[in-house]
Amino acid sequence: MSHISIILKVIVPVLLIATIAVFLAAHKEIPTKSSGTFYVASFALSSGSGHAWQPLKDLGEALELITDRPTEDRVIVFSGTFSDEYIIPDGVSLIGRGHARINGSVVVSEEASLSHFTVTGAGAGLHLTEGSRTTINKMKLIDNVGDGIDAKYHVHMRADNSIIKGNEKGVHVRRGSDIVLENSLVAENRQEGVDIRSRTTSIVRENRIINNNHNGMEYVIGGSTASIIDNVSNGNGKSGLTIEYSNLAPELGSLHIENNTIHNNVDFGVRCVSRTGGTRTYRYFAKSTQEIDNDITGSGNKDIATLCKFGTVPFEGI
Repeated sequence: MSHISIILKVIVPVLLIATIAVFLAAHKEIPTKSSGTFYVASFALSSGSGHAWQPLKDLGEALELITDRPTEDRVIVFSGTFSDEYIIPDGVSLIGRGHARINGSVVVSEEASLSHFTVTGAGAGLHLTEGSRTTINKMKLIDNVGDGIDAKYHVHMRADNSIIKGNEKGVHVRRGSDIVLENSLVAENRQEGVDIRSRTTSIVRENRIINNNHNGMEYVIGGSTASIIDNVSNGNGKSGLTIEYSNLAPELGSLHIENNTIHNNVDFGVRCVSRTGGTRTYRYFAKSTQEIDNDITGSGNKDIATLCKFGTVPFEGI
């Protein structure tokens, strides 16, 4: 073999590798991925292109970059801790891998999907602004100064398989919202586990709502349609379930309460009460609620408060 052939065999691959390296370096700031996914890793030595093999280092940078991309993009975050308030752009799915953790709030103002993250140490773990739409799956919202989920007015939310623990209120839902809460643990919050206000539509099903300092579940029923099914609400510092009349929403509600286990709450198992200056007799609660096959025992006061006179005929649409 000639010396020229040997030289070419050595030099050409070296030149090719050098050319590729220069190209990648030149295009580092322009993430162009057909998958529409950015990857983030706090352990990255420097911020890359956002590919899985060259992840961005900072979550905030990924959310800024993805703002200019088409909706329904994804941000996948590997194990690590990120400390800030993060506003999720419209149509983005934020997905954790391993032990992804945010020390600060997550804000949804339009539409987003969140999964496999721990959010802690914030004013509110998840802050869902008015009119937003959010899907929440396998989240841990723990030890926040404010509420675990703070859902403002007219919010659409579906949350399942999550842990909501050690916050001010676990889940706080304002007027006009439409929510589903399923298969989750809501425990040891400083006030109510689940607090749902008037004129809402809600399904609360197959959750463990335990050892909260105030009521396990609290509903203002005026104008609301709710299904409360197959939950455990035990060991709460007030009542397992409190149903409220408010003169700010004086219309009847439509609550279906079925097959719940409500044990060993400090005050009542189920309590009915008139607040905010209003008074209502048992007839209001009888017309607004349907109770079937619930197991209510061991309450410090009464298992079912005197004002709670429930119907047994299913309401239309529940």
